[in-house]
Amino acid sequence: MATKKKKRGIPKYVLIRDTREKEGHGWDFDLDEFCAGTEHKKLDEGDYTIQGMEHLFRVERKGCISEFAGNIGKHRARFYREIERLKPIKYKFIVIEEDFDTIANYHLSNKITPNYIISNIISLQVKHGIQVVFVGKGKRADLYIRWLFHKMWEYFVNGRL
Repeated sequence: MATKKKKRGIPKYVLIRDTREKEGHGWDFDLDEFCAGTEHKKLDEGDYTIQGMEHLFRVERKGCISEFAGNIGKHRARFYREIERLKPIKYKFIVIEEDFDTIANYHLSNKITPNYIISNIISLQVKHGIQVVFVGKGKRADLYIRWLFHKMWEYFVNGRL
């Protein structure tokens, strides 16, 4: 696989991780066949991007459904201000490290119900053009996010974005 990459001339990407992302949470990529490592840098919007694609691609990570529920509930005004700042970014993702099924059993309050959560997800997707993805925990989340960054970089380098 690494030989194919060299043959096609795709350079490795550098993951940029926001300095405000909590230590011990989220992703730090080491050097591998696709990635040249992780740089920690303050991002005004989102938690992750790729060096050279900051104007085009962002990922906001939510560690669990309760973090997302807090964003659309108690911290709604702040969260939607950040969503507005993401408007100029063409490729936006909210990656929730949880299975979609957890929504069915989630009730933070009378207001934060499964229906309210799903309604907000649809609003983010339709009104704001944000892909909301449930990736599970641990290795499943890591697998998805690594492929997301790899494919976005490949499309960018090949002029397909």
